[in-house]
Amino acid sequence: MVKKEDIFQFPEAKWVLPFFACHKDFCFRYVDLLAKTIGDYSFVKCVYGSPACKMNGGLLAREINEDEYLTEIDEWNKRGIPVWVTFSNYHITLREAAQDEQSQRILERLNMNGDTFGVENGVILANDTLYKFIKHTYPNLRLIASVIRQTLLDHPYNKKDYQSLEDKYDIICISHHHNNKVMEWAEELKDSADKYEIMMNVHCLHGCSFVKRCYEWQCRKSLGLEKTSEDMEIFKYCPVIRHIEDDLLVPQEIYTVLTYEETKHIIDKGFYNLKLAGRHLNLEALKVVAYGWMLNPNYRDIVERVLYEKHNKNDRKIIPGNLYFETNWTEKPKE
Repeated sequence: MVKKEDIFQFPEAKWVLPFFACHKDFCFRYVDLLAKTIGDYSFVKCVYGSPACKMNGGLLAREINEDEYLTEIDEWNKRGIPVWVTFSNYHITLREAAQDEQSQRILERLNMNGDTFGVENGVILANDTLYKFIKHTYPNLRLIASVIRQTLLDHPYNKKDYQSLEDKYDIICISHHHNNKVMEWAEELKDSADKYEIMMNVHCLHGCSFVKRCYEWQCRKSLGLEKTSEDMEIFKYCPVIRHIEDDLLVPQEIYTVLTYEETKHIIDKGFYNLKLAGRHLNLEALKVVAYGWMLNPNYRDIVERVLYEKHNKNDRKIIPGNLYFETNWTEKPKE
């Protein structure tokens, strides 16, 4: 059996992975391979994702039929891996939530599986009404304060803003917009580090004035309120997407991705719940995200070879020119 420290760059980390409702064949193969190598799934805190339901408030939701959602939840839970669904639609009303039968059945399965498989399934929330409804109706579920809460406030980092959520939520996601204050919050919140998950990487920029419109658009889209082609093409206005398409580097002062040194610092302070973003990217980019943070450089090639044994390499998509820079803090390969 191989030791965790031989494979992972940060063996203490518990990874919050964007693997639910996203490239499931790859995602199952990836975690199964690593679990077989070290003997357990202890490196995974949970997998999360955005089902395409009215409650969804994440930036992207994958539309699959309900049976596939429920089957996938079972498959993760059978492995002892919790599923956290992104139900952070802050516009949804109690009536709309109660009438959303698909979301209800997903919540019922998550809640039931908590007893069946002994896992801590959860819901990522940004809506106080939805919080009260789910807390009362589905008592087995963990409640996670979405990054959207802090993003919408658009406040500079403030210790009290986060501490005010500690008694209410099981887990609080530290906003990527506060990664420019990583040394500050790592010191001030370290006594309750187990209550927090850290956004490692995200395409949103610090201080981006467009981010509220992104979340607003997605919440309204989930409720069926955005229908025109202009509404559906909001990402063409995103400054980061335009940077990538033009193969430009994002200026460090507005960059929100943690560096290796910052990651090591927060690990040393006890922040072990590390969250990767990337389900909205193509499969090749998702792998760059997963490989870049989780694995030691020498182990990435091994994983790559095993994962591709059953895949046609002609199906691999090309990564945009500077996506490696965007999603990976290790040294960029030499030309």
